[in-house]
Amino acid sequence: VAVNCARLGLATGLYSAASSSDWGKRYIDFLHAENVPFVHPPDILEKLPEYHASLNSDGTTKEMVFFDNGLTQAFRSVPQSEIALPPAGIVHFAACEPKFVNKVIKAAPGDQQISYNPGGWLTYDVDYFTAAYPKAHFLFLNAYEYQLLVSANIVQNPLDLPKNDCRVIVITRGSRPVWLVHDGKLAEIPVNQIAAIDETGAGVGFISAFLWGWVNEVPVETCVRLGIQFGGLVAQQLGAQARPELIQRFL
Repeated sequence: VAVNCARLGLATGLYSAASSSDWGKRYIDFLHAENVPFVHPPDILEKLPEYHASLNSDGTTKEMVFFDNGLTQAFRSVPQSEIALPPAGIVHFAACEPKFVNKVIKAAPGDQQISYNPGGWLTYDVDYFTAAYPKAHFLFLNAYEYQLLVSANIVQNPLDLPKNDCRVIVITRGSRPVWLVHDGKLAEIPVNQIAAIDETGAGVGFISAFLWGWVNEVPVETCVRLGIQFGGLVAQQLGAQARPELIQRFL
C-alpha cells in the first residue's frame, strides 16, 4: 500500500519490522528508493517473516506455510510510550498485530483518520476486531474475511458493520460487485471482468487507489471504482506493486 501510494504521488511512510539479514537490508533500501520513509520497532529481527509455498503441477498453490521469525513479538514489545507516528492524514493498518493496532489507535491524534484491513488475523482472533474497528474511519474486507465475521455471528449483513466513527466500509468479493456501506446505505459497484496474470497484490492495489482517491477528495463511489481499476491493473502483471507504466495508464 505504501509503495503503491507513493508511486501514485502521495507522501507515505511505513512502520514495520526490519531484519539484520541481507534481505532486510534490501527491503529497507527498496523502500528508500521508492521515497517511503521507514520506521521500525526497537526489536530488529534476525530474519524477515517468510511464506513457503508448494505448488501443484498446474502452478496453483498447494500449500502455504508462514514463518513468523519473531515479527509478532517485535510489535507486541513496543511500549505504549514509544508509539509516536509522524503527522499523517490517514494511518492504514494492513493485517497488523492486534495489540499493536490498539496501541496506535490509542495514541493517534483526534484528527487522524484510521484505515483498517484486519486480514489474516481474523482467522486467529475475531475478538480483537470488534474492539478495534469501531474506531476506524475506513474498513476494508474481502469476501473471506467478511464470511469469518458472519460465521462468528458478529454480523448478519454488511449494514450491521457501521459503528461509531466507522463511516466507510468496503467489501471486495472477487468477480462479484463490491459492497460499499456509506451513510447507512449499501451500494453494489460492478467489477470489470479481466484476464488476471497474477492476483497477488490486487486487493492491496484496490486499497491503495481508494485511499489515493479519498485524499484527492473524489466521491466515495468513485474511490471504489478507482480501486477496482487499479486492482485490475495490478492483477495483469507479475508482482504486488504496480509497475511505473501501469501507474501512467491509471493516472
